[in-house]
Amino acid sequence: MKILMVTNLYPPAILGGYEILCEYVTGELCARGHDVVVQTSDYRTDGSRLPISFTGVQGEKIVRNLQLYVPFNKPYKRSRASHLLADAYNNRVTARLIEREKPDVIFFWSMRRLSLGSIRAAMKSGVPYALTLNDDYLLAYKPGDFSLSPRKSASYYLDRSLALHTTYLGLKFPHVASISQSLLDNLVKQGAPVAQARVIYQGIDNTKFVLKQNPGSLHEPVRLLYAGQVHMYKGVHTVIESMAKLVDKGLNINLQIAGSGESEYRNFLDTLSRRLGVKENISFLGKIDRDKLAALYHESDIFVFPSIWDEPFGLTHLEAMASGVPVISTTNGGPGEFLEHGVNSLTFKAEDPIDLADKIQQLISDDELRKKIALAGCKCVADYFTNTRYVDDLEQFLTEVSKNWWV
Repeated sequence: MKILMVTNLYPPAILGGYEILCEYVTGELCARGHDVVVQTSDYRTDGSRLPISFTGVQGEKIVRNLQLYVPFNKPYKRSRASHLLADAYNNRVTARLIEREKPDVIFFWSMRRLSLGSIRAAMKSGVPYALTLNDDYLLAYKPGDFSLSPRKSASYYLDRSLALHTTYLGLKFPHVASISQSLLDNLVKQGAPVAQARVIYQGIDNTKFVLKQNPGSLHEPVRLLYAGQVHMYKGVHTVIESMAKLVDKGLNINLQIAGSGESEYRNFLDTLSRRLGVKENISFLGKIDRDKLAALYHESDIFVFPSIWDEPFGLTHLEAMASGVPVISTTNGGPGEFLEHGVNSLTFKAEDPIDLADKIQQLISDDELRKKIALAGCKCVADYFTNTRYVDDLEQFLTEVSKNWWV
């Protein structure tokens, strides 16, 4: 197949795991004989720009001619004017690219801050197209709800007239894949027109994240790890609060926090750890290069993920599990679809430091349970959540779309 992959960012522009996974999927599709053209923006996450067009190292042709209506180095603020300009521009350049490249299928990866103009162009072209939903970005294009409030009422009518193209109204989504049932349920509940979507779980590269020697073993002091974005909704403060309780009980334990985020929340965590007397037990590592992350898992004893919000999925959980690191996590959102308490993980209630402290202490004190969870987690990933399986499913999905098109 000739596949046109459309996405907001593409490496070396990396905001997080989605861009890295998009590049991996693209490379795998190229390796399987497919001709892949990537259309994306020329933005880096710091606001600087990249070359407009070149060929990637995996053989993919990369065209960086799309516009973001809000760059990722700026806070999100809805502006219908800038959104409409980006939408019209993206519609035009995608239409031209479709005409030039003549793809068999168009695959939309992430449209966050990109507008939906490229989807409008795909729909008009008659070329089969599909979306994958890696998060709830589609809700950014939800039209305003009716209200008796004059301001909200104005938004309601504006989104259905002059600002129609800042919404998903009028678009058809006949083929959609969601990375978890939880994400899909949330989108449908909030009115997104994707009820017919199928779930295709993501995977991780289990040739890079491999089982460490002596899975379930402990260092002295015990090494806890959190890896992910450092924002309030990720619940990192819950781990610090539980750390204080464990240190008060005499446990020799350290926590490493790998990831970047809001400076205000980072300062809050720093103040919290100092106030609770565990400042010396905590290390803030900042953002870790992907090629160093596998080693960090191997150096850790327990992976803790205390998220408060409904996570779309849980790639870091799977990376830790594949590495033989036992996982303790909340089950909000996607992680709840593959974490089994007492089998391949221990789970706890969000924002409950006492529950989390109990689970950490239980895992530290029970050698047999710790090893059992570590090995079961690794097997779970190998059986169900590899990148190879993920690309297999996406390839089949896109093949079906190209052959059984309707819109």
